[in-house]
Amino acid sequence: GNIVAPDRVLLPMSFADFIQQTKHTDTSAAIKDYLEVGGFPFRVEAFLQAKKNGVPWDPFSEYQVFDDVLFYEIIRRKLDRTVALEIIGRLSEIKCSATSYDGFTKPLSLNKETAKRYSRLRHLES
Repeated sequence: GNIVAPDRVLLPMSFADFIQQTKHTDTSAAIKDYLEVGGFPFRVEAFLQAKKNGVPWDPFSEYQVFDDVLFYEIIRRKLDRTVALEIIGRLSEIKCSATSYDGFTKPLSLNKETAKRYSRLRHLES
């Protein structure tokens, strides 16, 4: 559409921007909310609207766009979708808890080296 800088609509905001937008003062709650909302501006807006109206926010609202962006990135990087989803699922389980690669991969069907490779993808340029 006629949106200036449309990547700002599709890409998630940083944690610092999220805190600024939501005016969080409790870091622990901010981390939980950021992980639940995903940082995407349209989801942050829905989250803030629900909070303003005093109604529970539905974390599954408008989730399809998140899935589309996530799966696009997995395909673009030529990753194994099953492995990527397993890693994402594990990350959602441990949330902000500190863990080693051994502890991270213990319940998974992949080895420690694969987990390291997938976790370092954000540093790679394609």
